[in-house]
This record gives sequence, C-alpha cells and structure tokens, in this order.
Amino acid sequence: MTNRVPKVLTGIALLTAVIAVVDIRGAHAIGMALALGNAAYFAALAGCAAIAVAATLIVLSHASRYRERSLAWRWRELALALLCIVTIAAFSQAIVVLDYLCVALAPPSIEAGLVRFDALLGFHWPDLYRWVRAHAELQSVLAFAYHGSIVQLIAVPFMLSTARRHDDLAEFMALFAFALLVVVAVSTPFPAQSAFVHFGIADANTASTVSHYDLLRSGQLRRFSLSESQGLVSLPSFHVMLALLFVYAVRHFRYVFPASVVLNVAMIVSTPTQGGHYLADVIAGIAFGVLSIVVVRRWMAGPRRAATTGPRATHPT
Repeated sequence: MTNRVPKVLTGIALLTAVIAVVDIRGAHAIGMALALGNAAYFAALAGCAAIAVAATLIVLSHASRYRERSLAWRWRELALALLCIVTIAAFSQAIVVLDYLCVALAPPSIEAGLVRFDALLGFHWPDLYRWVRAHAELQSVLAFAYHGSIVQLIAVPFMLSTARRHDDLAEFMALFAFALLVVVAVSTPFPAQSAFVHFGIADANTASTVSHYDLLRSGQLRRFSLSESQGLVSLPSFHVMLALLFVYAVRHFRYVFPASVVLNVAMIVSTPTQGGHYLADVIAGIAFGVLSIVVVRRWMAGPRRAATTGPRATHPT
C-alpha cells in the first residue's frame, strides 16, 4: 500500500509557506512588528533538531548494515512521526499569526448573540463557571483534560506511525490542517469576545489569556511575539474539534480507543470553564469537527481506492 504521508506533509509544508508569506505581508500592511521570542526561538531549534534526527534515521534505515535493526525498531516510522509533529507545530504557528491578522480586521463581535443563544437552551455560563470553581477536584480534572490536547498532538502521530497505520496518519494530518483552516474561515467574519472577558472573570489564567483580542481590534497591539500567542477564537471551539479528531484517529486501536473517548469527552466538557467558551462554541465545534471528518474522509477515499485497486507490481519491491 502506498504511504501517502510524505505527500500530505509536503502539501501542508507548502501551505505553511504560503500562509507565512501572507502573515509577513499582512503584519507589515497594518504596521505590526513580528518577533519570535525566546520560547518560539527554542521551539524552532527543537524543530530543526527533530528534522535532523528524522533525516539521520531515514538515511540509516537505507543502509544495509542497519536494515534489520531499523525494521525492528521502526526507525522510518519514528522519523515520520517526528516530521509530522514538526509540521503540526509550524503550521499552527503560521495559522496563529493569520488569526491575529483576521482579528485585527475587527468585524462586529457576536458574543452578545452567543449569550442569547445559550440562554435559549437554558445555559447560563457564569453559573457553570462558579459551580466548577467551587469543586476543586473537578476543576483540576477539567484543567488536565483541556491542556491534554498538547500531549495528544504528540502522542497520536507517534502511535499511528509506529503502528504503521499510514492511511490513518495521512488522514489525521490532513484533518488537522483542514480543521484549522475551517476555524479561521468561520471565526474571521464571526469573532466573539471570550466568556472570561464578557462576564468579567479575573481569576488566574482566564481573561489574561485572551487579552490580545481587544488590543488587536482597537489597533493598540503593534508588536506580536510568537512566544506570547493566545487562542483568540471563540466560535467554533478548536479544542472540541480536536477532541473529535483525536478519537477518530485512534478508532482502530482496540484498547486506546475507549480511553481516548473518555479523555476527549472530558476535554469537550472542559471547554466552557477552562477555555472561556460559550455553549454555542461547543456546539459549533462539534458540527464543524464532524463536517471536517466527513469532507477529508471523502476527499482521501479517492486516492486510497486508486492505491488499492491500481496495477500491482510483477515482482516484490
């Protein structure tokens, strides 16, 4: 079976380069200075090191002296996983800057409408927030689930690659990129102030994590460091979309799948109180997450069928 991961990674890398050019020109056009910052600088160095390690593993795996060892220890698969993680990190950074530029366009903010929508469903965000904060153990569990997305973004590519589920890995990478593009496309015309800010929450790691939103919309943020980036998208919730993507990606792992369902259901539940999302954001995240899976699955089904039904080689390769 053809390994389509390199082709998908190449496509995402090219898209990252295009978005980076848009980011640089867009920032210049609005008079915003871009900077890496220490954290982003060291992350870039780590990415370069990961690429070097991946290249070394690939080269060694082709050497006859190490061929058996590379197959046993799955060096090529480990290299592929490293490249996937670097691709995720690079594409995410490019999208973050693009999202900042889109927020700076400052179309009408829709948080008041989201609050009214929640009220129609009988949901009152401050009540849930206060209730969760009053239960310290629940707050800790939800915080763990919410921030567990970073760990899963690393673990899932390694699992899929080392298990040699190349089709699933290619699909996951395409899904991740597509989902981020959907988030930007939807949130740009429909921006919303975080529930943390809207309801005047001043606890640690709440309103302070989205302070750039109003600064961008008012034109006061003139310098942006990638090391200080914030998640400014309210609708749809990307954490909710990620939760669906993670569960879908590991659906063929007999024992991991149930654990993934539990963890990611917890992550979805955590998004209102830990991410400052409205219930409308969660519902939109579920809808666009499912839509992303359906679209990418159908898009990639064609190449998969072509690979499995195409002419077979006369001799093994």
